[in-house]
Amino acid sequence: MARTQPRRSQSKVVRTLRVTEALRTWVIPTAAGTVVAVTVLLSALDLVPSNIAAAITVLALLVIAAHTALAARLRDDSPHAPISRPVLALIGIAWTCLLYYPFHCRLFPGSPLSSVSLEPGAPAGSLSAGGRGRLDLVLDAHLPATGQRTNRSLRYDFDLVDERGTRARVEGDLGDRWQTRRLGRRGTTQAHIEHLSTLQTLPMSGPGLLRIENVNLTGVPGATLTATLVPHRTPGRPWLLTVGMVLSAVALAADLGWDPDATPVAAFLTATGTAAAVIFADSGSGHAGVRDVIGAVLAGGIIGVPSAAAVAAIARRAFADRLWPRGARKH
Repeated sequence: MARTQPRRSQSKVVRTLRVTEALRTWVIPTAAGTVVAVTVLLSALDLVPSNIAAAITVLALLVIAAHTALAARLRDDSPHAPISRPVLALIGIAWTCLLYYPFHCRLFPGSPLSSVSLEPGAPAGSLSAGGRGRLDLVLDAHLPATGQRTNRSLRYDFDLVDERGTRARVEGDLGDRWQTRRLGRRGTTQAHIEHLSTLQTLPMSGPGLLRIENVNLTGVPGATLTATLVPHRTPGRPWLLTVGMVLSAVALAADLGWDPDATPVAAFLTATGTAAAVIFADSGSGHAGVRDVIGAVLAGGIIGVPSAAAVAAIARRAFADRLWPRGARKH
């Protein structure tokens, strides 16, 4: 009996160590990656609303990024991990929330304030700002059904006039097109690409009514356009860049403080997340979805990683004496 108890205790310790090691290495990124894959599939099948699918994708990608940045600090034998695991977990959660916030504001602006349908030759309408400040205008094109695979473009232009007489011209193009894509080595297929919605931030602000005047719709006979006002909740570009640069600087300082010789992964990921948030916030998609998120992340990596690498190289040169003891400096 006395021998059985130590064996059970040892088995329990081994199981605990295995679970801890799995959580530190592969469980969290694998689970988050699976969530991304399933969400992309459900979104492609129109089983999940585009904004909810995009939000889930952003959160899952941020969880993977946070785990990647902090995984090396979670090892019990790491000489560069003076911070306890609960504190590191809180840092990862705070980092994830800060970078997710602008995506959430863009994806969930709130209930529409007012909406009006625009048709060629119809009398001008008006939109109520509902007493809100900055406003976004979402335009949705409705094209008549056709059995032909032809490219169609709807050109729109109209004036928005507020109660003070400030006038803003709104114009652009929406439509759909067919594109031949390669399928395998020799095959091809026709892909239907739709661009039927767009978003524009208005230069004027509420409260009051916004009159719609001089409406022109050309290009597709029988097409209509729906104009919807929604609150502008996304932080401005200066705020996003300022907060992002501060976060990136803190991440770089943590990277260099933990291990000056290692790749500054946290700084790379923070700069990528900041650039992606700015790109996504400025995107003109009326109903942003998973495709917009993936595009913003790819573009953010192209911009963020080289920028963070350049700053890291400058910081290493500027603080070489503090990062490496005299006589142990890396060349």
